[in-house]
Amino acid sequence: MLRSTATILPLLMLTVTSAESAESSVRVGFAIATERCASCHIASPKQTLTPLFPDAPKFEDIANRPATSQESLVAFLGSAHGYGSASSSPTPQIQALPVLTDREKSGLASYILSLRKAH
Repeated sequence: MLRSTATILPLLMLTVTSAESAESSVRVGFAIATERCASCHIASPKQTLTPLFPDAPKFEDIANRPATSQESLVAFLGSAHGYGSASSSPTPQIQALPVLTDREKSGLASYILSLRKAH
């Protein structure tokens, strides 16, 4: 019994640490979404700010696209979206959009995915 407890305890600690890390990542993403994305997108279902570009997709809609994944969002956020004339994005280009760090891209992707509705 003592031996199995010694084996299970580290696994439980890893699970708790992973859950806390995921929650922290979503909080980072929410902060970025509300500070840097909400001027163009509806970044939160509770957003009251009217976005500059009403045709920009809502984050909730992005989350519910079948092909949306953590990896696809991180890749997109690392692309030229909003970073000048080289962008492949059909949305209007905004000057001086700060480039996201890897942690910010991951957090924003986690936050967007947290908006996914259960089907």
